[in-house]
Amino acid sequence: ARIDVVLTDHRMPDGDGVALAAALRERGISAPMVLLSSDPDLTDAVRSRFAAVLAKPILRADLFRTLQ
Repeated sequence: ARIDVVLTDHRMPDGDGVALAAALRERGISAPMVLLSSDPDLTDAVRSRFAAVLAKPILRADLFRTLQ
């Protein structure tokens, strides 16, 4: 199956979106990744791993604009 984009939350009950992105990259997934986060202090190193980092809460219009 072809993956167009990966949309993940930063802090999940049983995981971390940054770790998920790293694991997917290790498996050869090259799709753009978008991180949703409420952490205003993300480092540039973390931000650089994603096509976009969006601050939560996010408006639907902003999410759609980013996905376009």
